[in-house]
Amino acid sequence: FSFIGLQTQEVAIGERSTIDMALGLDVKQLTEVVVTAQGIERDRKALGYAATTIGADDISNKPETDLGRALQGRTPGLQILNSSGLAGSGSKINIRGISSVSGNTQPLWVVDGVPINTATNESNSNFFDGQQATSRFLDLDPNNIETINILRGLSATTLYGSLGRNGVILVTTKGGAAKNQTRKFEASVSQSLFAVEAIIPEFQSKWGNGFDGDYGEFFSNWGALFTGAPPINQPRHPYYEHRNTFPDIAEFQLGDGDGYIPANQADNVSSMFKKGTSSNTSINLGSNGPGGSINFNYRHLDETGFVKHNRVQRDNLSLGGTTQLTDKFSLTSTFNYARTEFTTPPSGSGGGNNSFGGPSIFTNLYFTPRNMDLARWPFQDPTTGASVYYRNNNSITNPNWVRENARNGSTTNRFFGSASLNYDVTDWLKLTYRLGLDTYGERQLNYVNRGSVGYPAATAILATGQMRTTNITNTIIDHSAIATIQRKLSSDLDLTGIVGFNARTDTYQQDGLES
Repeated sequence: FSFIGLQTQEVAIGERSTIDMALGLDVKQLTEVVVTAQGIERDRKALGYAATTIGADDISNKPETDLGRALQGRTPGLQILNSSGLAGSGSKINIRGISSVSGNTQPLWVVDGVPINTATNESNSNFFDGQQATSRFLDLDPNNIETINILRGLSATTLYGSLGRNGVILVTTKGGAAKNQTRKFEASVSQSLFAVEAIIPEFQSKWGNGFDGDYGEFFSNWGALFTGAPPINQPRHPYYEHRNTFPDIAEFQLGDGDGYIPANQADNVSSMFKKGTSSNTSINLGSNGPGGSINFNYRHLDETGFVKHNRVQRDNLSLGGTTQLTDKFSLTSTFNYARTEFTTPPSGSGGGNNSFGGPSIFTNLYFTPRNMDLARWPFQDPTTGASVYYRNNNSITNPNWVRENARNGSTTNRFFGSASLNYDVTDWLKLTYRLGLDTYGERQLNYVNRGSVGYPAATAILATGQMRTTNITNTIIDHSAIATIQRKLSSDLDLTGIVGFNARTDTYQQDGLES
């Protein structure tokens, strides 16, 4: 016999036809403790606002290695927008909807009581030039997470001031939760390997390049039917203009009236994709004794995306623990280091026949006419290095050329941690001083080689090639002094109060070169 909030009981029925059973209260369940603002633990039933708790089992050893994306579908009201499906690509998170047309609507991330920087350090905000940076919550290791609490209401986030106006995501690492360690020593090693595949739309296989049933070298798929015979207008081969560059390819020599027969190339889009992998190795050590507890975690991530040259590698080290200095004094500290390397072909925004700005691997891919053999026809001039494609006005860059000649990437070294000194004045009054530090250096490299085409006037200079390096340094120092009151006045009345002071400095510096 079982019911929500009551203890489960099992009894033997025997010869009885009537059974009377009284289920006792499941006190452990009804007094669930959650972490709230400033790391204060409270009973869930005493909260006056919505808060969702996500446990370690929900996010660890999962295919999604980005902690932000791993929250998708875990709580109501959480909207996650990905810039693309490529490994390591940036994401935007909204908890209470979009409240600003042009301002920042991203929630505040707090790790072990200290706010951290999770910005997507784009040099532009609209992806027009094809640049695609990672969001800095990519540096967090999902396997090192004990719990995540998502605070949505204003009353839940008011202790963080204006920083918490868009909601707060509270992250407690295993090092930060080391005080809850119950075993004297615990060690675990985990290894996971997942396949990463793209979901490719279904394409028609009846019509070739052109419009209204007539063959033509346009960026469209409603031309002549694939009949096994030359179209009525006897067109030339799409690569005829490149016949002198590739004299050894006989079909490129077919001019007007020479009998070119368009044929469906079933793999012309799918050839751009491959099966990627996501490999994770994690080691966790924990120990608990009379004087305190300690936890160590290491993880190595190596993920290759479903497009060639897309890769994320990350190493995370975490050390945390707590020690009881005296009967009233305790010290809790966590130290985290992350190194993240990310590289990918650019994936910018675009319209129906070209990108809005810089090079984009997908913009000119999905509309590719079905008779274009992207898998086997050349994409680059062996002499000039320029893009080679079927458009006789040379207005579209070959997607394969973009994949091989344009790149976005970054290398980030990050340290973040905190130290808290706690003093129990009485059983209902607690004083805490917390010092937090979050600092990282990010070096971005974005380039496109000479020889691409099809840019709007604002970015036409990219056709001559471009290289951009950007160096970013961000440091947050956070001081908090907090007095917490939690006193039971009577059997029906509790008093909870928080008084404190917070000082925070956030230093951001960016410089770079472009040529």
